[in-house]
Amino acid sequence: MCADHQRRPDSHAPCRRPLQADVDVIPECSPHVISRFSRVTTPWTPAPSVSRRCAHLLLLLLLLLLRPHPRLEMVPSKMQRHHSSDVGSEPSQSQSQQIDITTLTLAIKKSKQQAQSYREKREKEIERVRLGRLDQIHIKLNEARASNNERLRATQRPKLKRLQDLLQQKKAIEDLSDQRHISLANAWTATLNQISQAVQDCQADWEEDSSSMSDN
Repeated sequence: MCADHQRRPDSHAPCRRPLQADVDVIPECSPHVISRFSRVTTPWTPAPSVSRRCAHLLLLLLLLLLRPHPRLEMVPSKMQRHHSSDVGSEPSQSQSQQIDITTLTLAIKKSKQQAQSYREKREKEIERVRLGRLDQIHIKLNEARASNNERLRATQRPKLKRLQDLLQQKKAIEDLSDQRHISLANAWTATLNQISQAVQDCQADWEEDSSSMSDN
């Protein structure tokens, strides 16, 4: 009986020490696996090959974590320019950075020019549309004024005709009144003349009567 069974006599599980083959089967030397074996069996230290393998795996994991992502190093295809004359020759890092900066500057300048041209075209289009709308508004306003004037004329035409008739009647009445005033004035003048003539005749008759009486 092994020492583990001597320490734990109530345990009926068979005592099994990990063999070297079993240790080699463990792929990543997980601490959970080690702790399980440590609970079941007596404490043991892994073989040097397992330690080296774990160290290599940890080193590879650190390298993978520290290596920058390839997408961050990629430059958009529109900004890449190949100025190398030979197919086999490649530009150095400083030349690549200079090419990338130049390409980026040209791309920014081109984008600004395109934005400026698009803004100018848009402003011209907006001005053209605004002028067209103003012309349409003026045309509609003139048409509305003309139709309103025509409607007012059609509405006021009977009233105007009635007013003209009243003015003509007033003028005719005024002419008739003037004629009557003139005729009355002429009649009154004739009457005054007749009265004056009668007075003169009476005065002449009275003078004749008085002279004849004085002669007698």
